[in-house]
Amino acid sequence: MADSEIREAVTVFLDALNDRDDSFIDRMVDVPRELEEMRSLGVLTGFSQAQYSRFVEQWKHGYGADLCKDPHLHLRKVQIRRIEVLTDENEVRVYTHAWNDATECMSRWWLRRTDSGWKMYDHQHLHDDYLRHSRTYAFVVGSLSGSTPEWCFNKNTFRRLQATVPPDESILEMIALLQQSHFPPEYESVILTCKGMYFLKADPARSIRYFDEAITKYPDNPIVYSLRASAFIMAKRYQDALESMTQYIDIVGDSALDCAELGIIYEGLHRQTDATDAYRRGLACDPSSKENRERLARALKKLVPAPSPAGPFDLLR
Repeated sequence: MADSEIREAVTVFLDALNDRDDSFIDRMVDVPRELEEMRSLGVLTGFSQAQYSRFVEQWKHGYGADLCKDPHLHLRKVQIRRIEVLTDENEVRVYTHAWNDATECMSRWWLRRTDSGWKMYDHQHLHDDYLRHSRTYAFVVGSLSGSTPEWCFNKNTFRRLQATVPPDESILEMIALLQQSHFPPEYESVILTCKGMYFLKADPARSIRYFDEAITKYPDNPIVYSLRASAFIMAKRYQDALESMTQYIDIVGDSALDCAELGIIYEGLHRQTDATDAYRRGLACDPSSKENRERLARALKKLVPAPSPAGPFDLLR
């Protein structure tokens, strides 16, 4: 596996999204592979082989144009942080750090090697989306074949749950309704994560329990590790917060926002030098980060030793 080929494929793909080159995107996306991801969840299983082949061709139509319309996918100054080989060596997951307008954006992209090169088949924004693209669209296609999983009928409630930001009391009713259905583990993890977000400020200990459950259900969503670190900070459990945030950064790399949170954790552990290093890393990610700049200035003041009180003979010198 040549990393250079993968890096080039990701760069070319994102450049085409920025240029709104939908015909090129159509050639770069492996639609059949993404639909396989959806079928693994139990959707699209009621088709005959001929019907499924026709559906794949229909799904391809206009796919690139739809992706080009997504403002979250127009990324600039892209850095490839990590390439992870999946169980099949011909498939990888690539973690990127980029900018969307004035906002940092951490993302991950799934690619498969084909006879015509590396092609994209899934993606997820790690600050905005609890689910990757194929999981979100599984709700859409779930009712298009003769065999529809029962959980697909809850798509509107599930969408409202994710869209209720910040979470309010209405999400508890939504969660109670959703938990009457049997969802795949990835979706159950999202439901528990939203429940943890609701209790984050009022009851961080309870929030931590829900984030722990979410990770147990589906450990492959790094967002939850970051959220759990925030809950540990609220509970003043700084060593646990450090472990959870380190798990997150080891997976996706750091950003200005994450470094600011890491600095807060180090300050809670009275590790001022490590805190200043974290804030400096945050400024390296984003030189305009006001939070890291202000926290670094305060942390540096704490590192300056206080003057010793004058002794009786100091006045005679």
